[in-house]
Amino acid sequence: FVVLSCGGTIGWDGEASRLSAEDERITHRVVDRPMSPDQLTPATREFVQPQWVYDCINARALLPTHPYRPGAHCPPHLSPFRDGDEGYTPLERVRAVLAGGEAGDGVAEEEDIG
Repeated sequence: FVVLSCGGTIGWDGEASRLSAEDERITHRVVDRPMSPDQLTPATREFVQPQWVYDCINARALLPTHPYRPGAHCPPHLSPFRDGDEGYTPLERVRAVLAGGEAGDGVAEEEDIG
């Protein structure tokens, strides 16, 4: 429901899915367990852990997917309602401040959660 509420489209294994596994419109695949490199196909898709979806929503931007690949240790998941006072400031937040903007400025136009 989270992806749908942000304007994305979802699919799943099974006949009732709106998308087939081969559909070229699929840009990201959310997986909840480690995968071997040969399972990360096609190469035109980003494979991410579920935390990436929530962190993108909290940051109001599409974050880099590399730290969220299957089997990777994800960045700390922080509350969107706090601003670093919990003792840690996410790198994305630091970069946004250094760039003179807020997390999310112009980033969402570069990729499609699809």
